Amino acid sequence: MWYPSLLVSADEAGEREVDNMHHFMEYVFEPRYKEIKETINPPPSKPGFKKIKSCGLTLAEAANLLMRRTPEDATEEEKLTWVKYARDVREHAASLYQAAREQNHSKVVATYRQTIGKCNACHQQFADGKYQLSP
Repeated sequence: MWYPSLLVSADEAGEREVDNMHHFMEYVFEPRYKEIKETINPPPSKPGFKKIKSCGLTLAEAANLLMRRTPEDATEEEKLTWVKYARDVREHAASLYQAAREQNHSKVVATYRQTIGKCNACHQQFADGKYQLSP
């Protein structure tokens, strides 16, 4: 059961922000993408799909964290764009997780590429085009 009255902001919870968004991306997102890339072809066995499920779920949940960590020096419009990219990553990563649950290799490949595409689009805008991932 969800208790909305228990929801608190990051500041109220004493949550410390990541010291550097690049580090968050490098140590949370990038390893998951690399794991998927190493597992995706040839079509994985059941343990491979399990690894992809784990990565997809982790990426989707990490995208939720991105929505709370908009760039401090960004305009309101840029913050909204950041949140939209994070939501898109979350939705594609959730679809990746679901495709791996179904052991649907072609759908796994498609949703993996869509997820990376959204990350790269965000990096294009917010990281001057650096840190592009190749599927």
